[in-house]
Amino acid sequence: MEKKTKSKIDFSRLNITEIDPKIKIRFATTGDKRFYEYYLEPNEHIYVMGTAVNDIKYKNNVVIKKGENEKTFLISNKSEEVLLKSFKKRMLTSFIFGGSAILGGSYLLLTLVL
Repeated sequence: MEKKTKSKIDFSRLNITEIDPKIKIRFATTGDKRFYEYYLEPNEHIYVMGTAVNDIKYKNNVVIKKGENEKTFLISNKSEEVLLKSFKKRMLTSFIFGGSAILGGSYLLLTLVL
């Protein structure tokens, strides 16, 4: 009995160019959006976070994508632990700068009014 092989995707019609492994990252902008493209080494582990759905477009395979209610979709070569630490640092920094801005603005407002 012959083994069934999955059909390969025809990348030629998708206007995709190969990334040089020496460069590792490419950057592009379109309007107010930024796009980063990274080269992944063969057998490199990645972390994917998103909404898993049974998608009929892909022959009822489970697909991880941006959800309708939960908009988080992330693909990274960093571990979940490293990503969470990074998000926590950003959140803490935002609270500190935001709080400082509120206090500074309130002080300026009070000194100008009084």
